[in-house]
Amino acid sequence: GSTHGKALRAAPNLEKEAMKKNVLIIDDDPHRHKVFKNLYEDTHDLTHVYTYEAAIKILGTIKFDIVLLDHDLQGLFIEDPITTTERTGLDIAIWMVDHLIERPKVYVHSMNPVGAKAIFLFLSEAGFPTVLKPMHLIGVL
Repeated sequence: GSTHGKALRAAPNLEKEAMKKNVLIIDDDPHRHKVFKNLYEDTHDLTHVYTYEAAIKILGTIKFDIVLLDHDLQGLFIEDPITTTERTGLDIAIWMVDHLIERPKVYVHSMNPVGAKAIFLFLSEAGFPTVLKPMHLIGVL
């Protein structure tokens, strides 16, 4: 009868819900978090963090399919990712390589070309599937 038809129609939605990828967004800019929320909240399960400390804490407890990673955290533009004493996205990348057994796909969305390239090369060499996607080119995950 009609109940059977309703159950069948509902099934694809449940399946779609179960298929949502778990995404961690690491960025210190609230505006960017809003952009990501608008783009992906309907199709992905989003977790938002703003600092190095928050990122490694949650990466140590939850498995993510995708990580959106910024380089410059704490509202600073870091000219030299190697000599800076500030915690950056590169520090998060180093932590991920040292601690994560499963490798999430990482999108480096930083607009800092030097920092973004440093993260991209480091994670790629460590076997993480990594995509360089500056913020203005972010689209479909």
